[in-house]
Amino acid sequence: MKMQELITEFRDEIPKLAKHHQEVSQLYLKVGGLWDDLRRCESATAQGLLIDAACEAMNRFAQAYIDMSVSIEKLEKLNAEYKEKLGPRKTEPKEDPRQMELALEPSPASQADSANAAFAGGRHG
Repeated sequence: MKMQELITEFRDEIPKLAKHHQEVSQLYLKVGGLWDDLRRCESATAQGLLIDAACEAMNRFAQAYIDMSVSIEKLEKLNAEYKEKLGPRKTEPKEDPRQMELALEPSPASQADSANAAFAGGRHG
């Protein structure tokens, strides 16, 4: 799978996942509110209506949760299918074919510096 294909698939699936997540979040809050109302309710008729509404919201919540899980699994599968390791690439600098090569001989000053360095680096007595 190429990076472009992966990005295309991600861009297709991520909005679906976001929609499912939003729906799951809203239904979670709705069910919580309904159960809280049921706990405080004293009328048998109202309790029956709240139970029906909570059951219907729980069924929708379950389906939205399943849809969200399917989207997550699809994204995980896409991620696993892409095998290329991302990171810094090591590239050798390209040489310009027009570059001239100069054959330089060491200068007398650099030869003297080398001799002094060898003398200074020796044993002191």
